[in-house]
Amino acid sequence: MGKFNTASIVYDMLIGIEYNIEKRQPRLALTSVYPEVVDPFHPYWHSKKSHYSKLNTKTNHKATSKGFYWQDLISFTAQWKLLAGLRYDNYNFASNDKLKHQNSSYDGHSLSPRIGLIWQTVELQSFYASYSK
Repeated sequence: MGKFNTASIVYDMLIGIEYNIEKRQPRLALTSVYPEVVDPFHPYWHSKKSHYSKLNTKTNHKATSKGFYWQDLISFTAQWKLLAGLRYDNYNFASNDKLKHQNSSYDGHSLSPRIGLIWQTVELQSFYASYSK
């Protein structure tokens, strides 16, 4: 949004939105346990490695998230500033297991506050204490 002043206080406000869609289709074929212990610093197998078994994971995942955020840096003086913000997220996740013929999904939301106090002793040095969730 930008900067604006009210009397001697300067506000530097930021707002934004975020939208994300993620699709994954993991296909995994796992092997049985190795027949021996292998030294990770000198990896050498005395016996043959097991062969991969048939496909045991074939799943479609879809995740969607939407977010909105607001932040304001309030400068009371050149040395003292307050940073305040809030973020809201909403998410949905769905999974479809093609091998087991099972579906699962969940959705939810979260609200994350943020507040911080800045003490800028000189132009190149500042101290910052904050809380965020």
